Formats: sequence, structure tokens, C-alpha cells
Amino acid sequence: MTKHNSTQQSTAIQAITFANADNLKMSSREIAELTNKRHDHVVRDILKMLNSLDLDAPNFGDIYFDTQGRKQAEYHLNQELTITLISGYSVKLRHAIVKRWMELEKQAVAVKSLRLDGKEVRKLETDAIKDLVEYAEASGSKSANMYYANITRMTNSILGIESGQRDNLTVKQLDQVRIAETMVKMAIGDGLEQSLPYKEIYKLCKERVSSIAVLLLGGVK
Repeated sequence: MTKHNSTQQSTAIQAITFANADNLKMSSREIAELTNKRHDHVVRDILKMLNSLDLDAPNFGDIYFDTQGRKQAEYHLNQELTITLISGYSVKLRHAIVKRWMELEKQAVAVKSLRLDGKEVRKLETDAIKDLVEYAEASGSKSANMYYANITRMTNSILGIESGQRDNLTVKQLDQVRIAETMVKMAIGDGLEQSLPYKEIYKLCKERVSSIAVLLLGGVK
């Protein structure tokens, strides 16, 4: 069994990210929440099903922390196994699960679409940063290449995104990144057009991203 981060203990409803969009699963906790069944009863049904199918239960197991910080077991099923599990449930409960699977599939499509859109925006932002680097070097900067990393770190920090986690972002977070990177691109363009000092252009990028973050995150950054 693997261990879930304790920050995930507040809800059983999963968030679809680019990292799991091609491998959708439904947890026993999510099934319990959707069907209003006790989690231990759902786990009992899952273990009985897996045994009947000659499947090793540990391969589907995971660990999460409950609200009291205790380790608890849960199980993750793909669509086929989920549908098999609920075949004996009532029509109303089966409908709730099928409806949720349809939502998961729609979210997966949305995540992959936004990720592709984000990559296009990222390319445009990178091209703009390249222009800033060349402008800074022409102005005497010896470390202008650091703007590639610095602007990415600045954007991630303002949006509350950990480094290297972009494939694990939700639809909402991917959209926030896309908007923030668009603001960076526009800020660099405006700064170069006005022939601002390169350090002031970086400050302008930070100001623009900070300003939009207030709207995106609903708080002051």
C-alpha cells in the first residue's frame, strides 16, 4: 500500500490533474460518499469482489489519514471494477456512481485541453522572456539568463504552486497559471516598448501577476 498526503484527509472527492487524467480511478471513500454507505461496508464489498475475481487486494490498496491523524486503508478502482462493484447496488446508487464517472471523464478532457493551451501560452511567455534576456544583456546584465528561472519561481510562489508540480495541478490551477503567464508576456512586451530598465520590467511582471492573483485566488498577494 502507498501513503496519501494528510492534506487530502478533508474530502474523499478526488481532483483530476494532468498526472492522473489518463488513469482515472475512484476510491472506496469516494464511492462511500456518493452512495451514502459506510466506508467499511464499501471496503468489505470491494474485498469480496476482488477475491471473487482472483485479484490481489494489496495492489489496489492505499493509505490515507483520517481527521484524527490515524492511518486508514482505502482502495482505488478503475471504471471496469467500479461498475462491477456497484452491479448489485440499487438503481439510484448505480446512477450516482455512473454520473460521477461521466464527470471525471469530462474533467480529464478539460485538464488535458487546458494543459495543451497552457503549453502554448508558456511558449509565448518563454519567447517574451528571451526578448527580455537579450535586452538585459545588451544593457550590461551578466546574469540575464536567470530570468527564465526567476520568473517561473516568482509566478509559482505568488500562485502558491510548488516547484515541479505543474502536472499535478487541477483545472482551476492550470487556468490560473495560463492567465498569470499571459500577464508576464504582456508585461514584458509593455516594458520593452517603453524602454524601461530591465530590472523595472521584472518588477512590472511581478506587479501584474500579483494583481491578477488577487482576483484569481480571492486574497491579497
